[in-house]
Amino acid sequence: MTIKLGIVGCGTLFRRRILPELQKLPEFEITSIMDPATEVLKEVSSKVKVKNSYTGFEEFLKDTSYDAVYISTPNFLHAPYAVKLLGSGRACLCEKPVAPSVKEAVLIEKAVKKTNKTFMVAYMSYLNNYNKKAAEITGSGKIGKIKSLNSFFSFPDFDMTNWRNQQKFGGGVLLDIGIYCVTVFKEIAGGLPLSVKAEIYPKWKTGKVDRVFTAALEFEKGITGNIFCSLNHPEECGYDIAGTKGVVSVRKSFYQTGQGEIIAVNENGLKEDVEISEVNPYGCELEYFYDLVSKNKQPERKFSIEGAIDDMKICEAIRKSGETGTPVVLGGKNG
Repeated sequence: MTIKLGIVGCGTLFRRRILPELQKLPEFEITSIMDPATEVLKEVSSKVKVKNSYTGFEEFLKDTSYDAVYISTPNFLHAPYAVKLLGSGRACLCEKPVAPSVKEAVLIEKAVKKTNKTFMVAYMSYLNNYNKKAAEITGSGKIGKIKSLNSFFSFPDFDMTNWRNQQKFGGGVLLDIGIYCVTVFKEIAGGLPLSVKAEIYPKWKTGKVDRVFTAALEFEKGITGNIFCSLNHPEECGYDIAGTKGVVSVRKSFYQTGQGEIIAVNENGLKEDVEISEVNPYGCELEYFYDLVSKNKQPERKFSIEGAIDDMKICEAIRKSGETGTPVVLGGKNG
């Protein structure tokens, strides 16, 4: 079975990471592409033969040549485009974050339930073998009961013309890279936090996007977590999971290359480098999406719209706490 695929948003992520993997997969045939920049459409068309190119979404939506869509637009367009595409009978693979708010994400949830079309959030980090191994180690009980989590992600981005640095497009550090830390915490801790206390700079009410934030999260079973993310600091990323019998430290596993590093430390302080085979998480993501669409199935919860709504609840709590200076209660559960 060949899935005919439409592409909405042919930006850097698509051209550098997704397109090369699609070219390796005969299961997909790209029939139509849409991007407001004509030079981008020309570049993509020079690399892969497509039947139709559009600069406007409404024209793209009327095209009947594709069965599924990859959405990689600025964040504020994810929900309105996904709702219309689902309503037209297309399966969707949508980049993270699923939407800038819980309210918009719920609109997608309603469309998924109404149409029963496959909808998957493109959380490639879940498919990085280093993150998968870390979850396996902690789930096995090797480091005992989980007590605390610490995560960080930063890189310098001072291009203020980039949509990620503009509020009207749904930009900011929280939704761009902070969400990676949020999803790791949710998976390891097993659900939503009980409460969140955050600091964020600059505050959203200034009209500028958030560039730095810290957040302290309290989960059930006495698990605590701390996050630091920044668009002002040198490039680095990783997380530590501390248990009653040891620690697992993961580095570089949020990057787009599928690389990483894991070091496990047991209760006696002995270090163990964990060998992991590297995979391309984008290729894995596309293969998973193909399997879902070919069987008309929904993904497991962490890739689903329901899971994405949980993620947005945490992100909204971080933003609200950062704006008000007071803790926000979420109450745990879900996940």
